[in-house]
Amino acid sequence: MNYLLKLLETDKAKHFIGGYLISLTFSYFGFYTPGLIVSSGIGIAKEIWDKYNPPHQCDWKDALATICGGLLAYTFYFVK
Repeated sequence: MNYLLKLLETDKAKHFIGGYLISLTFSYFGFYTPGLIVSSGIGIAKEIWDKYNPPHQCDWKDALATICGGLLAYTFYFVK
């Protein structure tokens, strides 16, 4: 966790971990693909929300970090 926080900006790390946890939760119950879809959708929806609600700032890299976190959890369940 500390390595991840040093590697990424704090905001991007939070998005990555959020996407990972969402996808991991769905995957735990056997819903692998829906977990990836939901985590990706939430990441994109949050950035759309940020775009239209100042003072928030929209950053596509935040959505990408959320999707990558979801993809990592999705991948772990297929590797084991």
